[in-house]
Amino acid sequence: MQGKRNLSPSAAMNVAKALGLSAEQKNYFLALVDVACAKDETASVKAEKLRLQARSRLVMKQVPATQAAILAKPQHLLVRELCTLKDFRFDPKWVARKMKGVLNEEAAAESLGLLVAGGYLRQDKSGAWKQSEPALDTGHSFDELSVLRHHVETLRIWQGLLPAIPKERRELGVLNIPIDAAKIPEFKRRIHVFQDEIIGWLESEQNANTLVQLGTYLIPMTGDSC
Repeated sequence: MQGKRNLSPSAAMNVAKALGLSAEQKNYFLALVDVACAKDETASVKAEKLRLQARSRLVMKQVPATQAAILAKPQHLLVRELCTLKDFRFDPKWVARKMKGVLNEEAAAESLGLLVAGGYLRQDKSGAWKQSEPALDTGHSFDELSVLRHHVETLRIWQGLLPAIPKERRELGVLNIPIDAAKIPEFKRRIHVFQDEIIGWLESEQNANTLVQLGTYLIPMTGDSC
């Protein structure tokens, strides 16, 4: 900016084409331009939300169906996220201790081995373990049964952990919402937008020292919407 005039949306589109940006890169670039061009607070807030959504899609990598084993047990993705913690150690004993109540040492060793074999964890030149990709997404075409099993198992784990988690470290809430069944697709879209905003907001976290899970569930409780 430095006193220079911001790009217009049409000029930004031309720049994106000239640079040969991918669809995700182009969307993020255009979102940055929208943020810079926002003329008031309302427009600025809206543009920033779109930037976070675009950022999350830029850094996400979809899970290949050939590597579906990563979804077989929720523990695998949990262990993958552990390596972002400042004190992470590639050690089944350390992982089991850190994830007490979720998995034992044998299960931790299984997860570490699978993540390395599948290319989800790698060592950098310094020997430190890193995620190969900052975010993963199953996409909309992934095996529905595998995804469903993953969520069922996650809920089972939560059931065992919740009684021991102090109130100040958790947030529980259930909304019972009467709604026109025709609005459910839009409801789901808004949930996806919210998830993208959270991922974009935290993607650049540099001081992670704990691991949490956020669940967003939309469950029809009556048969008339099926």
